Amino acid sequence: MDAGLTGGEIGLTVPDVISISEAKNYEIALWFMAVSGAILFSLARSPVGLILQASGQDAVQAGALGFNVTKHKLAAFIISAFFRVSLAGF
Repeated sequence: MDAGLTGGEIGLTVPDVISISEAKNYEIALWFMAVSGAILFSLARSPVGLILQASGQDAVQAGALGFNVTKHKLAAFIISAFFRVSLAGF
């Protein structure tokens, strides 16, 4: 592989996307966290969130109640990965 393309052992340099001002960066991060918190709070109170809570307590019993525990745990993993990747910039 060409070191000029990938940067070799130093790696790629990514420009800082949010560099307007410290106050504006704080405001963007605050709004993002508020929206993320609202989404996660509403998810926890939704039927899917209740199923995830039940499967966290006792996955066998939640499966016996007819819930697809594997599907819901995979969805929780994907949602958490989305928030982890989107927060990596902050």
